Amino acid sequence: MTGGSGEGRSDASTVRAVELWQEGVLLEQQGRVEEALGRYREAIEAGPYNEGWRYRFGSLFVHQRPLAEVEAYYRATVLDDPKPQTSHYFWGLALARQRSYERARAHLERAIEIDPAHEMSFEALGDILVAQGRIEEAIVQHRKAIAVHPEHRSAHERLAMLLERLGRPEEAEHHRERARKSDPATPKRFFYWGRALLEAGRVDAAIAELERAVLAIPDDAEAHALLQEARARLASGPGFNVILVSVDTLRADHLNCYGYGRRQTSPNIDELAADSILFENHIAASPWTTPAQMSLLTSLYPTSHGMTQSFGDLVSEATAGRGFSRLPEDQVTLAEVLRSHGYATAAFTGGGTMAPELGFDQGFDSYDTSMFKMNESGVEALHSWIRHHRERPFFLFWHTFEVHAPYLETDYLAQVLDPQREAELASAYERLRRLLERGPGLAERQRLIRTGAELLSQQGALNESVTEALYDGGILSFDRYLGRLVRLLRDGGLYRQTLIVLTSDHGEEFGDHSPLVYDAHGHTQYEELIRIPLIIKLPGQAHAGRRIGAVNRSIDVMPTILEALEIHLAEDRMQGAAMQPLWERPDVAPPRVAFSEALVEGPEIKSVRTDRYKYMVMIDEEVVVEHGRSHVPGALARRALFDLLSDPGERNDLIADASAPEVKPVSEDLERLLRKLAAMPSPTLGRTELENGTIERLRSLGHLD
Repeated sequence: MTGGSGEGRSDASTVRAVELWQEGVLLEQQGRVEEALGRYREAIEAGPYNEGWRYRFGSLFVHQRPLAEVEAYYRATVLDDPKPQTSHYFWGLALARQRSYERARAHLERAIEIDPAHEMSFEALGDILVAQGRIEEAIVQHRKAIAVHPEHRSAHERLAMLLERLGRPEEAEHHRERARKSDPATPKRFFYWGRALLEAGRVDAAIAELERAVLAIPDDAEAHALLQEARARLASGPGFNVILVSVDTLRADHLNCYGYGRRQTSPNIDELAADSILFENHIAASPWTTPAQMSLLTSLYPTSHGMTQSFGDLVSEATAGRGFSRLPEDQVTLAEVLRSHGYATAAFTGGGTMAPELGFDQGFDSYDTSMFKMNESGVEALHSWIRHHRERPFFLFWHTFEVHAPYLETDYLAQVLDPQREAELASAYERLRRLLERGPGLAERQRLIRTGAELLSQQGALNESVTEALYDGGILSFDRYLGRLVRLLRDGGLYRQTLIVLTSDHGEEFGDHSPLVYDAHGHTQYEELIRIPLIIKLPGQAHAGRRIGAVNRSIDVMPTILEALEIHLAEDRMQGAAMQPLWERPDVAPPRVAFSEALVEGPEIKSVRTDRYKYMVMIDEEVVVEHGRSHVPGALARRALFDLLSDPGERNDLIADASAPEVKPVSEDLERLLRKLAAMPSPTLGRTELENGTIERLRSLGHLD
């Protein structure tokens, strides 16, 4: 199949192979790619071993054919290839194109093991690491490619672009000059470098390179369009910085600025809130991390972005090494939009259910996963990144599980336990903390979370008062780290020009509606799980001290940030709406309805919430297994309706009571709306607004007050 080394081949066979190859070249030039691939393959099989032929064929083959066909071909060729590193290299490229990064790395590393001087495999490894947001590691791989082949143009170019992203222009220029000297006759390089400079926020330098690009290739429409964008960006001036903070598992009603009075949990958050707009009824898209955070970062409901797999599936996929279901590439994230407008982008997260493999890394220059629990090395890395990027607009996403179980902070244990049990638990939890500092994987994290519950149980302390005290300690711990971030911004002169958003993905239950008091979320759509904080500090502290009581949604955060930055994205890319009308024109701002869905496992519950009412539908697990979590059947297992004005604790199901006259029309209207929202497919996206007739009917019934 692979062709021989040349021994035993007749001159006639060699001549025929060359003819076939030349036919393939002509076919490729004519755009007849499939026919060209056929000729190339025949030439390789008929002629003597020719490494150049194999590279040209492979470069085309892996980009044109399905992964299964590519794998089948290289699985066969690698067995009798005189230089199997070539087969491993292209096999790895094909896997990388399908985002199967770990398998791709295995083949590329095998190619390097066979041939330590295989610079193209080093370069491909670097590209994979960039896709995973691991920029510093990618730089190491490109340096290895250059060490093997000092005049490797593309390795120098890639390295220069990465260094530019990291704010190291002098080093970047050195490698760019090396690339230019190694291949001075490639006019398209001006475009590529101009694009890299624009992504790095160096607009003036980008314009100079793009002007060279259009002079070198006058009919290059791509270069002309990017030059026009760069000039427009220069005219509009520099943008504000954006910091989006998402504190996993944070209930709104456990913050002092939201009225919590049992303990002091949030002095620094409260201080930030005084400079900000506080939203009293901000509703999560889902009661657990993966779908909720993805909705925050895409402005899409879980059904539309598609990340609705159960947590159990997530753990089993990770444990079995099968990879994860991933956000489709055609969905646009906030980070992608901001990076395309010249922002440096970085994420510091807790990984796990926020793993980059799920698609959370889309649009980020770097994606750190060391923030499961806060630690000094992670905090220093975050602060260092800000200091390093202060000269250009940046977008920082900070996510941590500091408040999430296992609850490790024991500040308030003395309020609920006797001294002996307090000391024993504090010691045991310190040992648990040290285990978590090792960076355990998703399955091991779950084991350690269960260990936290077992330690409480052994002390007879697995109850609401103890777990809430520990939970509040976690909030206070995060609050201290937030205070340090704000001081860094103030001391560096960045606070005033930075838009800061603080929110969460979901809350936590402490016996509110079930006996669960530990690591309890993802299982209902009650307020303790989906009413979360939202605090927005605008640049210049505009509208500081405002409180917004109207319902708003986590899918509204992304369009609000873009509106504040005057960045426009097609409306059909987002399902949320900018919240500026809620503080700029509250009297005429249309009412919003919050839609929440996607339980963590088992049966499904979906809800719609207005300013007054919440309507929930329950779907049997058998239906979920058969039709998926997005499906709403005609026959529902149960429905519930709560009047949140008279019953904020959601104790009285109006449908079960059925005595109030408005129950039937309200529930019918809200069920129609819920079904409409749940039926919104992906990738055909669209923002659903209440129709005028429905708005008036709901208002007349009193539940859009």
